[in-house]
Amino acid sequence: MRGFTDTIGPTSRLARFVSNAVSVIGRKRTTAGKSYKEALSVAKDMAEHGWRAVISCTDTAGDTVERIAIQNQFVGILDEIGRAAMNASVSVRVSQFGRIDWETTLTAMDRVAYIAEENESWMYAELDPEEPISDFEHINVVSRVRCKVGITLLASSLSAEFMLRKHILGLGCPIRLCGKFRKGDGVFDGRRESDENFLRLANILLAKGGQYSFSGDDPELIRTLCRQIGRDNAPSHEIVVPFTSDRGFRRELEDSGFPVSVEVPYGKMPN
Repeated sequence: MRGFTDTIGPTSRLARFVSNAVSVIGRKRTTAGKSYKEALSVAKDMAEHGWRAVISCTDTAGDTVERIAIQNQFVGILDEIGRAAMNASVSVRVSQFGRIDWETTLTAMDRVAYIAEENESWMYAELDPEEPISDFEHINVVSRVRCKVGITLLASSLSAEFMLRKHILGLGCPIRLCGKFRKGDGVFDGRRESDENFLRLANILLAKGGQYSFSGDDPELIRTLCRQIGRDNAPSHEIVVPFTSDRGFRRELEDSGFPVSVEVPYGKMPN
């Protein structure tokens, strides 16, 4: 996967964008800004210094106009990634492309995936935990049409293990396991259960072999994962850390041999 073996290192200039991303009222920002252009600005600075950005949008699509707007934003992001030859990717939620009907959703996803492929980048598609299993079959269709589509699996989902074993492992597409705990329908009641499931699913992936991407917002959970992976296997597995992650933690992961990417979310909604 592009970027897994890149040399990545922090700089003081980048720290002004990410590690010291603090708002005027003294609270840490959870996004790069409200517009995708602000996210691109941060991602470009990261790329110049060897960091890999994973750009995402926090907004939801309530109607067709919003769906098309978000779709066009991702196309703009990927076009700029290609133009600037940036080592960056995008992460999307399938629901952001609308739930009018599956043909419409798949057409939108296929369009963005095509742009990702044209610009030598990647698109990871994340399904909401309460979505039905059949949704993964639709992702499979997109994955077969465009090879640059990966799947993000939420470990907090009650059906995550079933989906992984029954549907995802057989797709042959990149897999990102997300350890963030999210409240809502179809998820574990508490953080502890979600964390245990994350480590259990990680073991399933590692036992199968291959290269995987892991993300999470709890440094201790990620440290436990890294011990399971081991230093010898570290270069094969990407760790994606939050926009608000501590620069020292990112350096710690890099010193252990892991390729590190940084989430760069944008949008009007908090991340």
